[in-house]
Parts: sequence; structure tokens; C-alpha cells
Amino acid sequence: KNRDTLNSASSLRGFRDHFSVQVENNVQHLIGNYSGILGSCKIENKSKTMKNNLQIDAFATNIVRTGESLLGIIAQLKHIKLLNDFTSIETEALSKAEEYKQQSEISRAALKRLQNNISLALYELEDSYYSIHVVPEEEPENGDEMDVQ
Repeated sequence: KNRDTLNSASSLRGFRDHFSVQVENNVQHLIGNYSGILGSCKIENKSKTMKNNLQIDAFATNIVRTGESLLGIIAQLKHIKLLNDFTSIETEALSKAEEYKQQSEISRAALKRLQNNISLALYELEDSYYSIHVVPEEEPENGDEMDVQ
């Protein structure tokens, strides 16, 4: 288990480093393209206007591509987080198990009280029934009869 933890920690560090480099490169591209757009916006003469418009379009396209690349990195990071976030999954499972255990204990206590109440009610009902309906005593057998005269 320790080796797996080390491997997963080193692979996570590798992912982190890889994505950090990608993000850094994309941010630098965004800055460069934005600076290019600002630089192309300076109109020096009318003959360069068409060229400047094409450069601005190219810079804008590059900004959109870089933004899409950053969104792709974000999606990959979310995917990795979902697949490799065992601590939060384990914490959630343990908290749910504890919650279910508490609910089970509450249910068992309620069932025990219900059992006791039903037993008491049944005992009272039985007592009441037998006190109203007195069972007649058995008649003595012929040899045991005593005639009182």
C-alpha cells in the first residue's frame, strides 16, 4: 500500500508539473497575442490597415485557440480529480456509514419501545379478558363428591 501511495503521489506530481507547464505556456501565448493585438491597433498609414486587420484576426484566433486549450486542461484536471480523489470519496463513504449506523440505532430503539408497548398492551388485554370471562371450575369426579346433608 505504501508503494502504491508513493507511485500515485509521484504520478500526481508528474501530472501537476505537466499541467503547470501547459498552463504557463498558454498564459504566455495569451499575453503575447493580446500584446500583438494592441500593437497592431496602431494605425500608422492607410496602406497597413489591411495588414493590421489580418494580424488582429490571426491574434484573435490564437487567443480563442489558447482559451480552448485552457478549457481542455481544466476538463482534464476535473477528470483526474474525480478519478483520483480517494480521500474525499472515502470520507463521504465513512460519513454516510456513520449516518446509517445512527439511523439503525434509532430504528432499533424505536422497535424495542414498540415491542415493549405491544407486550404491555397484550398483557393488559389478556388480563382483562380473563377477569371478565371466568373459566368455570371443573366438576369433581363421582368418587370425590361430598354430599352435605
